[in-house]
Amino acid sequence: MAESRPPVSRERDSGHTVPSFENWSWEWLEYLARSPRRIRVLHVLDENAHRKGELSDTLNIPRSTLLRTLREMIGYGWVAERQTGLYEITLAGGLVVDVFEEFYRQFHSLAGLTQLEQVLPSELTNCPEFQSLFQRRVGYDEASTYVSTADSPYEPMRNFAEKLRSEDIECLFLGVANPFYSDSLRRSLDDGSISELIVSRNVMDDISQRESFDDLRSVAGGSLSIAEDTFRYNGFTTGQTLVIEGLNEEDLMTQVVVELSLTVDTVREWSERISTTLVN
Repeated sequence: MAESRPPVSRERDSGHTVPSFENWSWEWLEYLARSPRRIRVLHVLDENAHRKGELSDTLNIPRSTLLRTLREMIGYGWVAERQTGLYEITLAGGLVVDVFEEFYRQFHSLAGLTQLEQVLPSELTNCPEFQSLFQRRVGYDEASTYVSTADSPYEPMRNFAEKLRSEDIECLFLGVANPFYSDSLRRSLDDGSISELIVSRNVMDDISQRESFDDLRSVAGGSLSIAEDTFRYNGFTTGQTLVIEGLNEEDLMTQVVVELSLTVDTVREWSERISTTLVN
């Protein structure tokens, strides 16, 4: 692979140089964007030099794939191989990490919000609260997104299930039945953390197959609302965050999970709109 020249640099206040984005080679951008693993390799090397075996284990990347990636990055001038067998990041590689990580983090958040817009009903997306998320009134450090990909189709669902299992839930809304979520629901009801529970009729029917509806209602008390209209998404709030899971309409597989900070007024208002839409 042909070598690319380092981009024109500019000075930061700290005295370090960072690449000027407009002077980046599109080839560089496309190379990094095609696989998140590549920026992960640079990120790990930016922290410390590694041998390729250590890198393969740390990143869970096949050695053949890792070796090809290292050769490509050596060609770009981002990585150097020492006689000791260690791979080290170069100054140019460190600058790539500085700039591309921030770009990728913002792009990833935007991609997640776009996926969410495609799978949520229009009454939740064609509103000022949601649209303002695209206008960057919510900082990207206040949003986390997990998108289903060909390599990791179940990662968003696992992430949602883990958060549901480990967080102190205040408001929970379930539109699509999932046995993993039902177990977490029962635990949250037993410990009394849920102040508002909204479930669709099909979720209620699914839960009732395993336990008494009357028992569930007695535990939930006045916090339980059953939405007669079908809704095909799940979510919950804690004291600090709103987590929402959007599913594909065709197969009801998790497409995207977005976590937003409730310390932001717009997010809190959107969360209230979700609850109002479901119970009215």
